[in-house]
Amino acid sequence: MCDYHQKKNIFFLFPLILFLILLSVPTILLSQNDEWYKNLKEKEAQAQSYSEKLFIQSELSIEMAEFDNQKAMSMAQKCLSESKKNNFLLSEAKALSAISEILRIRGRSFEALECSEKALEIFIQLKNIEEISNAKRDLGTANSNISKFTKAHELFKEALEILEKNKRTNSRTYALALNQFALNLLRQGEYKQALEQMENVEKLFEKIKDNKNQVRIKNNLGLIKKNMGFYYAANKDYLEALEKNEKINKIHRNTIIILINLGNLYLHKKDSVNYKNSFKYYQKAYQISLDIKDTIQITFALEALAKYHITLKKYDEAKNYYWKGFNLMKLTQNYIEEGYYLMRVADFYNITKEYSESIKITNQAIQLFEKKKNKEALSQGFAKMAVIQHYQKQYQSSQNTALKALELANQSDHKNIPYLYSIILNNYIALEQYQKAEEWGIKVVEYLKKVKSNSSLLETYRKLYVLDTTQKKYQRAIYWLNQYEFIKDSLITNKKDAEMLELQMKYNTKEQDNENIYLKKINQLKEEQLSHAQFSVRIIVAVLFLASITLVILISQRLKKRKILLLLNKKNEEITQKNKALEDLNEVKNRVFSLVSHDMRGPLGNLKAVLSLIEGGHLSPQEEKEIFQQLNVDVTRTYDFLQNLLVWAKSQMEGFTPVFVEVDVRKTVKKNFDILEAQANKKVIKLKNQIDKNIWSSTDEDILSVILINLISNAIKFTDSKGEIIISNEVKDNKIFIAIKDNGTGIAKENHSKIFGDVKFTTTGTNNEKGTGFGLSMCRDFVKALKGDIWFESEENKGTTFYFTLPISLVMMNKS
Repeated sequence: MCDYHQKKNIFFLFPLILFLILLSVPTILLSQNDEWYKNLKEKEAQAQSYSEKLFIQSELSIEMAEFDNQKAMSMAQKCLSESKKNNFLLSEAKALSAISEILRIRGRSFEALECSEKALEIFIQLKNIEEISNAKRDLGTANSNISKFTKAHELFKEALEILEKNKRTNSRTYALALNQFALNLLRQGEYKQALEQMENVEKLFEKIKDNKNQVRIKNNLGLIKKNMGFYYAANKDYLEALEKNEKINKIHRNTIIILINLGNLYLHKKDSVNYKNSFKYYQKAYQISLDIKDTIQITFALEALAKYHITLKKYDEAKNYYWKGFNLMKLTQNYIEEGYYLMRVADFYNITKEYSESIKITNQAIQLFEKKKNKEALSQGFAKMAVIQHYQKQYQSSQNTALKALELANQSDHKNIPYLYSIILNNYIALEQYQKAEEWGIKVVEYLKKVKSNSSLLETYRKLYVLDTTQKKYQRAIYWLNQYEFIKDSLITNKKDAEMLELQMKYNTKEQDNENIYLKKINQLKEEQLSHAQFSVRIIVAVLFLASITLVILISQRLKKRKILLLLNKKNEEITQKNKALEDLNEVKNRVFSLVSHDMRGPLGNLKAVLSLIEGGHLSPQEEKEIFQQLNVDVTRTYDFLQNLLVWAKSQMEGFTPVFVEVDVRKTVKKNFDILEAQANKKVIKLKNQIDKNIWSSTDEDILSVILINLISNAIKFTDSKGEIIISNEVKDNKIFIAIKDNGTGIAKENHSKIFGDVKFTTTGTNNEKGTGFGLSMCRDFVKALKGDIWFESEENKGTTFYFTLPISLVMMNKS
């Protein structure tokens, strides 16, 4: 009886035991699949001293923070307490580093900063090189998170230099520092550099086989590419990150971040199918954050769901998600992050135009920042308040608040406040304080150029144009309009380039997929052929006569197949050639459109603006004269540009067949000097024709003139006043070598490779002359068509010489 009850009890305990085993699976999987975590656990077991054990436990707490933040913090705090109690400085500093990392994960960047500073002090005292580098990296990350990008940049560089000096460039420590350095570049808008560095980080983690960080880096690569406008590539990286994550059986904080990033990407695409995908990823992120009980990630997921509902204009649902997130944020007792969250809620009420509610919420945030006496946060709180006051047309109040925010920003060395500089300019304009607005506008332009914020710069140039037009400063207004058009064209070009690259990436991926399908079919065909061959062998063995007949049939079929294959190959070659021709034509078309939009919009925009001013009777005769002089220069340049473009486009689209005739080179040079004489005289530049008499070439005179005009114009552009340009020749190896030499500014060494490139490249001349950016690449194509070569020699501040060769005429060849 007793045995029966015991067995019965054991039987009922079985589901409970099974449940506990299943509950422990994530931790078991984590320790089994994460080599770094596993190694640390082994080191902890083998620790020779209590101090060493505490050091390793601090490192373990950092790893644990990804899937159990609360447990990680308890472990790190215990390590710190025990280290202080036993006066173990090294493990104390490591515990502080661990706490800093856990605080950063919780969104408490300011507190993380303090811990990192304390840890760094101890590591410097102990002269522990690797940990000094780690502490500088952590300190840089904390600074970057509170928008102190310059300070963060310096700290990351110092961290990397320490490791480079000690030859640790292949270590996990180096890769982690380089990752944070790349992320800081991303936050500053330096996308290309960020991408380059992050790709280096990816290679390092692949080399050391760090699976967890490979997932993290794939996500970071997706984030950079999304910011660059490469949405297809970003989507691919995010999905690869999720796939890698599943392979290592990890469900933790990184999973949530990837899912939210995927949701953001689909939300950006703005259609019903992608909205559904976006919601699906946000919901999944929310569920995982609940499962791992990560309060900060829960609030981020709720905020993402709120933004999703704002996009669909479901404001009541969005409001519920925001306040649900805020109630959770309050539980963390992190006043700074609570304040920042409230400011994002205030943004929501600005969208719904509930400004009084927005002001009330922003005031709550400011009170929280004042409670912690945090100047960086306060400056952003007042900046936000200034924006809302401006929306309510309380311009003077808005200006007072904005200037207060600026003062706090300068005191705290926190100068990277988006929208603050622009709001001060807007207030000066609204208050009709035009002189101050003009002065501040120039400051705004300088700042925006520094941070490379082209979209904000575009809006600022538009405001300055309107401002100067209002004040009848028309010459200055046209300057701002020029800048506006230039930035606008750059943004359009960048967008088009991004779209082309995006299409190329899609095409390459599909090509790769098609290639894989093709290879599979080939293998399948080979298997089938092998099977047929085996069957044929059996028949041959069985019946020789039938084998002979089969052989004849097979040879006949093979010959037929070969004939068909040759025909197909020929057709494929024709299709390939036609596709190539179509691609070339498409490239020419895109380039022509790009150049026309970029180089003709500005001058035509100026002409349009001036005609509007004249029509309105706004200009005095003197102002008209000055502006017409400038327009004359612009229109002349545009005419020359269009002339070149039409010649080049015709040659590319209709096929290029030069007409070779006997040409007197000296006379052709003189003819082109006469055309460009007025341009040279404006800068008091001497044009010297030192081509020998009776130098004849078998060439196309019209094309030679286009080459000469471009090269001489270029020389005039980059030669200072009272300079000289000499054209000379040399005859050798049955070729004529033409040299166009100037004593101008020369070409910087780093730009040499760009001169004859297909990518548009231009710089301003000595009198701020603007080029088309494709004249030299056109010269390269034309010289090649004339059976010659082109190259140059240049030294900065000493001048440039362009050389090209022409075929010698038969008359001259016979004489020689």
